[in-house]
This record gives sequence, C-alpha cells and structure tokens, in this order.
Amino acid sequence: MNIPISSHKKNESLPKAVILGLYYTGYGVIRELSPYDIPLCAFDEELRWPERVTRLAKRMVVHSEQDLLTKLTQFSEKEQKKPVLFLTSDTYVEYYLRYRDVLKDYYSIDFPESDVADLLLKKGRFAQFASLHGYNIPSTWIMRTAEDYARISGEITFPCVVKPFWRSITWLSAKLKKVYRYTTKAELEKGLEYLTRYETNLIIQQYISGGDREVYFHLMYYNNESKCIGEFTGRKLRQWPVGIGQTSCAEAAPWATEVRDESRRLFDQMKYRGFGSVEFKRDSSQGKYYIMEPTVGRQNAQSFLAAINGVPMSLIGYSALTGNLMPRGTRRVQKTFWIDDQYDLFSIAVSGKRGCLHIRDVIRSYWGRKKLRLFNSQDIQVFLYCWTIVLLSKLLGKIRRKFLA
Repeated sequence: MNIPISSHKKNESLPKAVILGLYYTGYGVIRELSPYDIPLCAFDEELRWPERVTRLAKRMVVHSEQDLLTKLTQFSEKEQKKPVLFLTSDTYVEYYLRYRDVLKDYYSIDFPESDVADLLLKKGRFAQFASLHGYNIPSTWIMRTAEDYARISGEITFPCVVKPFWRSITWLSAKLKKVYRYTTKAELEKGLEYLTRYETNLIIQQYISGGDREVYFHLMYYNNESKCIGEFTGRKLRQWPVGIGQTSCAEAAPWATEVRDESRRLFDQMKYRGFGSVEFKRDSSQGKYYIMEPTVGRQNAQSFLAAINGVPMSLIGYSALTGNLMPRGTRRVQKTFWIDDQYDLFSIAVSGKRGCLHIRDVIRSYWGRKKLRLFNSQDIQVFLYCWTIVLLSKLLGKIRRKFLA
C-alpha cells in the first residue's frame, strides 16, 4: 500500500474523522487511522471504558440524544471540509437512522438505503427474506405474542437460542445479552417469562453445533455506487462469555470462500452501501455454514483484525469518501491475531473448565504475531487505566465485604 505513515502532528488540512462510540470497536478505528495523520474526534457518553483515556483522538462527552445532535452539527459547521462519520455500535446506527435527514448534510458517510437497513437489522424480516431467497439460515421461529408461542412451541427443537428482533434502548439499558441459549422447553419458557418483560418481539432459533472457533465473518465496504471496494474474511477462535459473547481472539480465514461468496451475494443483491458484515456459524458435524446475522452500517469488533492483516477497512472508507490517501492495494503482512487482553484469559479459563478449549489455537495465537485490544505502546495509558480500575474495584470490593458487610 503506497500510503505514508508517520507519528507527526495531525494534518489539519485533511477532513476530520468523527467516531461515534469509544469502546473497543471505535478504538480499533482510531488505532487504524491515527498513523495516517488524520485528525480524529470521538463522541460518546461519559462511561468508564478504558478506551476513554486515549491520546490518539479528541474526546467529546455527550449527555443525551439531543446533546449529541447539537454537538455534531456545531462541530461540522466549524469545519471547512465535511467530516467523515464512523458508526461503531447498533445504538449509533439506530441513532443515525433517526437523524439521517439532518446528519447527511453535515457528514460524509456511505450508508444503505433505509429500507435495506430496516430489512437487515430486523431479524424477523431478515429471516423471512433469507429463507425466501435461498440463504442458509438456522430454523427460525418468530414470536410477538403469547399466542405465537403457543402456536410454535411444538415445532421448536433444542438446544435453541433466543434474541430480540432489534436490541432496543430498553434491552440495552437492562444489560441483557445479545443472545440466550436454552437446552430444554422448561428452560426456554422460564427465560421467555423474564425476557418478555423488556421485549416481546423475539426470535427463537435452532442452535448450530460447534464451538466459538466455528464462528466466521466477512467484512465489507461498499462505495456510493454499491461496489465492494474492500473485504476481509476472518473467524473467531474464542469469545467472552464463552459460546454467546463478543470476540476475545480472532484470526484471518482466507480459506472460507463460501463465507465470502454468500456475503457478497447478499449485499450485492441489496445494492448495499457503506460498512457491513455477515456472521456465519459452521456446523461442526456437517461442515455446513449458516448465516447467523448481518451487521449493518458500521464497523464491528473484528474490523481492526482486518487492518492488522493488511486490509485497512476504515481507511478504505475514508478514502472513498474524501479522495485522500487512496489505497492502491493491500499490504502483504505476516498473519496477525487479534486478542482482547482484558477478557481472553477468562475465556481460556472457562473453556478449559468446560472441556471445549482448543490448546493448539491458544498456542498459535499467543506464540504468533498478535495485536492486543488494550496494550498499545503508542497509547499505553489505555492499558494502565483498565487494569488500575480493575484492581482498585477488586480491592474496594474486599474492603466493603470485610468491614461493611
């Protein structure tokens, strides 16, 4: 890739990159773009995520939905060149959809048409679309009411998983998981009794056998002409929590051509625009890939994996929108693993106890070339902040239990 890299002061003549969400996904975008002298600014709530102390981007704290809109518009009005907007969570995708008509005049962003985004984001609609158009998805049952459950309960196979059509503010505020797994009908009904307090539109889906290392994904960027100009295939090796959580270790997976081809077929059919990805799970008993869910309009936790393996997705998007620093191709680099150094050891410990740990994967990932989520010699305070807070929390917890119990 014929792009200059330096650690000098940011080039203020370049359009600014504005990142909504300063957690590991947003921090991955910042780490990818910061070597190219692009001025970076991150907007997020005042949260105790370790990435909040980064020195690589200016941080803007917001206190409400309206406060964010006001600060975003005021920020852009002061710029001579339209800033480029990066979304890094479903919450901010939903936010952009609500305020799209305003924000599109202030920010550059490739984003799918609203009807495409709605179809891909609403898991019930997507399941029906995928089945109709020949995409391989797990058996799926839609539940909106108690009557729906009574009608489908006899068809549900176990184990199964339950997830919402859309992770709403209510769902996120209740700190519910992305997905819940149940092994019996009694477990499922007890779980539904709890989950329907927060969301009645739920999807019940066949559980696909196989561990965390059978989860694959394909990342893509489509320009404003709906042409795919950047893509990368990877797979998870470990998750936290084990089996149902976020990536804690991942690697490039160029051999998974079926994952690539089906992802491209889906987004090409949609005439997609912007960042997106499709997650698959490979049935370990059949070797068959199932689409689990698409990610729409944003980067995800694995995007930095693509960058460290020579496919700079964020830079490709920035270049397409600004005409600056156009990549001429991908660099050939040594295969690099991405590891979440806050949670991966927990994943290894729990997987070991459950008897589902792949020791060879652990050795490969820690012995091989790797990049860590938090530890970065150019931004060491993020790592130090995280573990200082963790250790202080544990210490204070012990003091409370000993003296205040």
